[in-house]
Formats: sequence, C-alpha cells, structure tokens
Amino acid sequence: MEIEDRVAAVRRFNRFYTRRIGVLREGLSDSQFSLTEARLLYELAHWPADRARPTASELGGELGVDAGYLSRILAGFRKRGLIAGRGSELDGRQVHLSLTKQGEKTFAALEARTDEEIGAMLAKLAPERHGELAGAMATVERLLDDKPEHGGPQPLYLLRTHRPGDMGEVVRLHGVPPQQSAARRHLELLLRSAVCLLLGHLLCLLLRSSWGRAASSCSALPAAVASR
Repeated sequence: MEIEDRVAAVRRFNRFYTRRIGVLREGLSDSQFSLTEARLLYELAHWPADRARPTASELGGELGVDAGYLSRILAGFRKRGLIAGRGSELDGRQVHLSLTKQGEKTFAALEARTDEEIGAMLAKLAPERHGELAGAMATVERLLDDKPEHGGPQPLYLLRTHRPGDMGEVVRLHGVPPQQSAARRHLELLLRSAVCLLLGHLLCLLLRSSWGRAASSCSALPAAVASR
C-alpha cells in the first residue's frame, strides 16, 4: 500500500469515527458545550490530586489548544460560573484554575450523558465484540502516542515545589542500619550535612524576604547548622 493510500485510509476512518461519536454536532452529547470545551472541563475535573491546580498555559499545553481560543473559552466558563481562579503563591502572574460547585455539577451531567451515548453504541454490538473493539482502540492509541515506541518504560517523574517533610524523607530513605559498612554510614552523615546546609539557606531566604536587612546577619547560619 502506498503512503497516499494509507493517508486516505486514516482520513476515511477519521471522518467515520467523528460522525459516529457525534462530535460534528453543535454540542457534544446534545449539550451546550463543544468538544474542546467538554475536554477542558474533563481536564479540570480529573487533574491529578498530587499536582498543583493547572494554569491556563498548562491546560493549553496539555491539549494543544491555541492560547487565544483557550482564553475565550475560559472567559466563557467564568461568566457562567463554572470555574474559579486562585493566584499562585510562587508567581503572582499565574492563576490556578478549578471547577466551582456549579462547574462540578455541570460536568457530572455531561459525563453521564456521554457515558449513556457510548453505552448505547456498544449495545449495538454483540458482547463478545466489545473486547475486540477496545483492543483495536488501544492499538490505535499505542501507535499514535507521542511517547517513543521503543524507548522502554517511561519514567514517572514529576517536578514540583518543595513540601514540608521532603528533606526528612530524603534522609530516611538513605539511612543505614548500624551493621552497614563505615563507608555507608559516612555517606549518610554527608547527606545529613547537605540537607542541613540546604535548609539553612532556605531559612535565610525566608528571613530576608520577611524582615529584609534585619535578617542579613543570618548568612553564617547554614554553616553553623551544617556543623551540628
């Protein structure tokens, strides 16, 4: 099959599937929301609990939505009372977004209608074909995923701000029992000193940001803490 034929096959499937799941209608699942609007509500409702609430730029990057188009959608959400924003404690220019109670109620109703539509579509197939369909969809998702196909397992790392207890957990994870070698015990002592030094610097920054010149004498604090 030539590349032109493959392109035509993919486009034919796209036309079929978009019509089949109803995204060509004015509102998704007979609602007042477009597909993009519904997906934004979904992202806000299902944003991971261990991450800070998303900003508009994060949502746009996650979904690949144009910044101007996204801004208009979010403005509409605010006007309808579906979302609320809270200024970032780290960067006053950033606003973290979340669904309001009205937004959660609206999304729940949209989610229920969407589930009903997909359930009705599956009901037209014999139960034994459900697995075949789900498997074919999983294959499409795997093949078109942006992750490298042969890159092996993807590391589940997440960069976030420092939280209380993090440094203590670092020391605990690197702690060694008494029967371990002297080199391992020395490594733990070095780690403890490094953590104390880091916390001392952070304390200095906090004092200076709070009291300015009055805290300028804390420059010797990290060394004093590390020497303990």
